[in-house]
Amino acid sequence: MIGFVFISCKEDKSMVVNNDLVSDEECIQLLNEVLSDTVNLKLIPSKRIIISNCDFHRWNLSAFENYSDYDFLYELLEEKDTAFVKNQIDTLKCFKTTELKNFGFQVYDFKKILDKVEYDSIPKEIEKINISNGNPEFGDGFIMIQRPIFNRKRDKILLRIDYMTSGIDYLLSKKNNSWEKKKVGGWME
Repeated sequence: MIGFVFISCKEDKSMVVNNDLVSDEECIQLLNEVLSDTVNLKLIPSKRIIISNCDFHRWNLSAFENYSDYDFLYELLEEKDTAFVKNQIDTLKCFKTTELKNFGFQVYDFKKILDKVEYDSIPKEIEKINISNGNPEFGDGFIMIQRPIFNRKRDKILLRIDYMTSGIDYLLSKKNNSWEKKKVGGWME
């Protein structure tokens, strides 16, 4: 018994995931993995799409009829630990996607643009960016990514990708070491 305790104390704690918290680093790693898969998942057409450095929309789960915000998530993520999911929603803040630049994605600081122009003017701002760069640095598209919501096992994730006038909610499920997507909701102006 003493030997078991001694060995367990020497365990490499750097590889242990704190199941009570989902870190921003975990979110960025997941996003790199799933957004880079332009063959199977096809969440975005390419890394040339412009990703906002911050989300300006918030999760609005009340759009799902006959469910409270949390009941829908518990069922969708197949999560019995309701506090784990609720904590992710209740502590949401502006999720910074800036670190995606390290993986070759085009991330742009739209917060500074929104201080000067209206939200509806973003497409014109993207066009100006492309023209001023001579060769377009960015693609035509613009997306915002909500902070993903995980189940405790980290094998089911709710991910929202917002475009200018619409958004899609995906349930990503990890099976046999690869992700599968299912559209579970969305919005449109």
